[in-house]
Amino acid sequence: MAERDFLLEHLNIRWLISACDTFIDFDEDTTLQAILMNAIVLMNTVKAQETEAILCDVKYTENAQTKQILQTERVALFDGTSALAVGTDDTLRNMRWRLDKICAYHPLGEIVMQIFERLQKDENNNIYTRTKNRHIREKTRWW
Repeated sequence: MAERDFLLEHLNIRWLISACDTFIDFDEDTTLQAILMNAIVLMNTVKAQETEAILCDVKYTENAQTKQILQTERVALFDGTSALAVGTDDTLRNMRWRLDKICAYHPLGEIVMQIFERLQKDENNNIYTRTKNRHIREKTRWW
């Protein structure tokens, strides 16, 4: 607890995730474990998505016609889920509000929020920065 601010200031995401893993594995506070697990799920999902993009040689070139469809229609993905309404969707805003609430239950929840904030930085080019850069509705921004 005494070193939380030092960790946030000096560690990269890799080592913040390692710190989360350590707390999950060794701290007996189940609330803390549950809060920090959000960071693990968040990063492993982004890591898997970005790794697949490298593996499959994905080029992130927007298709104007597809973008229009995503903005005006419900596009099914799988098992009842649908794609984001690119540029206006409130899904990530709502997730952010919930993260803010859950992470406030413990001072180390700030690690999760720091990781989520770093994912928004343009230099960390990932699905969150690309989605943020396509977002046009102020009311539903999450960063």
